[in-house]
Amino acid sequence: VITLRINSIQNELDKRRIEITDALMAIKKESQDELDRYTELLQQNLDHNLKSEIEATKQRAEVELEHTVNETKKLFEEKFKSYQNMIHDKFDQIVKEVDYFTTYISAEIAYNSGEYTEALKMYEKLSQIKPSEKIIWIKAGNILTKIDKLDEAIKHYEHAVSELKEEPVFHYKLASLYAVRNDKSNMLKQLQLLKKKNGEIKKVLNDDNFSDFKNDPDFKNILGLS
Repeated sequence: VITLRINSIQNELDKRRIEITDALMAIKKESQDELDRYTELLQQNLDHNLKSEIEATKQRAEVELEHTVNETKKLFEEKFKSYQNMIHDKFDQIVKEVDYFTTYISAEIAYNSGEYTEALKMYEKLSQIKPSEKIIWIKAGNILTKIDKLDEAIKHYEHAVSELKEEPVFHYKLASLYAVRNDKSNMLKQLQLLKKKNGEIKKVLNDDNFSDFKNDPDFKNILGLS
């Protein structure tokens, strides 16, 4: 009887073991299936995120490329415009130089031919183009003096002084004109300015325009002869 009871218990244990094993296998299979589904979902999520990141990176690259292209284009256009302006300015400068040179030659021809009125017009035009050219102011002033327009000559040289403030020769010219007009006060003033700017003041001793003042004490004092 005991043996039978033991065998019965053994059989019952074997059945339970089989049921437990089957249950464990089912749980394992179910867990594996769940793991496979989770792994698949994770992979899908990773793929989606990767695709999204790739797309975002692509879009950023396209934006940056467009920005770079636009900046490069803008820089090129600015440089091109700068070169255009430079060429235009150079061309204008060449045209002005040619115009100045041809006008100067015409003025010199008219001056040497005694056509003073015509020469004066051209010298005045030249002084407007290049106000820093001393010789142009001198030539125009000489013409005004030759045709006895002393008042205009004085205004002309005063204008020259305002354009070329450090140039002493115009003070000499003004002093000479004031001497011709017997305007001692303004003559001495211009000689003083001539001396101050280290002009060749002793030249007045050989200039007939100052002959009436050669014995004047104030005149001699400025020249350092007193």
